[in-house]
Amino acid sequence: MNDTLTIAISIVGALTGLVSAIAAALSARSAAATNRASFEENRRREIERVSLLSADCQIDADRIRTLVAECRLAYKAAEIFSGSTEHSGIALAIAAVEKKGTKAQTLADEAKELTGPTGKLAPAKMDDAIEHRVRLAATRSEIQAIREDLNGELQTIREENAEHRRLRLENLYRPSASA
Repeated sequence: MNDTLTIAISIVGALTGLVSAIAAALSARSAAATNRASFEENRRREIERVSLLSADCQIDADRIRTLVAECRLAYKAAEIFSGSTEHSGIALAIAAVEKKGTKAQTLADEAKELTGPTGKLAPAKMDDAIEHRVRLAATRSEIQAIREDLNGELQTIREENAEHRRLRLENLYRPSASA
């Protein structure tokens, strides 16, 4: 009877060990699945961040296009107020403004290539997505710097034009010395 009891206890112990091993394997499998799901969620978030940065680059490039047009008009107005047409300094300034606009658009197009329907981002690994985000953050900073530069240039041109306009009006309405 003692041998039977020992065998029964050994069998129960073995079954308990087996159940514990199965539970541990299931727990490990569940933890691995949770880890994969968490990693995939983080990758999706990173891709979303990259997509938002790309969209911000596009928005800033659109703003820059508007600024380039406004600067071009302001320079043309300066040309009129100065009294000379086809002024080479004005033409050079307009060319420089347009070059900045082209540079910003090129940067925005490169950003769009990452996230478009045929972009490199969708199948990207986590490390690639992080690398793209870092590169796009630098691109966005460069585009924003161009936008800020053009904003400042436009403000300066407008102030100069206002001063030229004021001086022209003063000269128009100033009583002549011969009267």
